[in-house]
Amino acid sequence: MAQTPQERFATPVSGDTYRKPVKIMAVLLTLVMFSAIVAGLGSAEAVDGAAWLLLIGGGLGMGLGCYHIVRGKTTIDAHGIRQDWIFPKVYPWDEIYKAKLLRLPFGTRLMLTTSRPPFKAIHGGTRELEAAFEEIAAMLPGRTGPAGR
Repeated sequence: MAQTPQERFATPVSGDTYRKPVKIMAVLLTLVMFSAIVAGLGSAEAVDGAAWLLLIGGGLGMGLGCYHIVRGKTTIDAHGIRQDWIFPKVYPWDEIYKAKLLRLPFGTRLMLTTSRPPFKAIHGGTRELEAAFEEIAAMLPGRTGPAGR
């Protein structure tokens, strides 16, 4: 008899959400944004207040996103799938109807169909997570309702 996800992942699998090249790109782009803001401070008379608010807001948003790209973790366990992010993603097994593996040049994603549309994308930046994603996609190719009912 085939294992359920709860049985298979009784021992959790966890790892970085993004691969190293993605982390490096995020840090570099964020540093470029911050340096552009600092360079713009010298010519503050040429920029009005609203533009400064947009620049500072964009810089803070990029900084927050960069932090989560660099520090994010994805965990698969007996309860479901979790991914750290600005707003954490938490998907219990009984909510996941279908899982599909998507391989992209800078990372692997597990596309989930849950009871809450639209589909969800979970990122995996380690070989262990990619292997777990393959197993999940094989276990949950498509079900008719909650928990296979």
